[in-house]
Amino acid sequence: FDRIDVTDEDLLKSIPGYNKTCSHTCKPGTYRLFDESVQYLPCCWICNSCKPNQYSTEYDTNVCKTCDTSMSSTENHTACVLTGEIYIRPDSTIFLVGASCIPLGVAMVIFFGVLIFRNENRPIVKASDPAYLYMLLLSLLIGYLVAYTSILKPSKISCAAEY
Repeated sequence: FDRIDVTDEDLLKSIPGYNKTCSHTCKPGTYRLFDESVQYLPCCWICNSCKPNQYSTEYDTNVCKTCDTSMSSTENHTACVLTGEIYIRPDSTIFLVGASCIPLGVAMVIFFGVLIFRNENRPIVKASDPAYLYMLLLSLLIGYLVAYTSILKPSKISCAAEY
């Protein structure tokens, strides 16, 4: 026997953990999560909301479906909608601050590169190993240039350069 139907309300009330409202209907956007503390009552569950990228369209479903990668669920988790691109607009303050700091960083890297090149024969530069310093400056230069791609509108080229 998988299930025993009990209709005597007094007998049900005598079972510890019994709640006669434990089998309410779960609406779309939710799923049934069976109460593990009351394992002997197969009709007891709570209704949980689907996770942010999931949805359900049926009543009393046990699982939520996952939206495609280009979509996200609605606020009530009953459908998936196309997710629009979100990027920094060129006229925003964040873009202007970021775009103005990057050339300053590149200029500083070039300045220190020229300074090291001109003073390669000095003892302090020789002790620091000029090849190592050039490698550090090159990595900083690449970092500044790649940082610029993160504030551009997403495209295949900018995403490939960033990753």
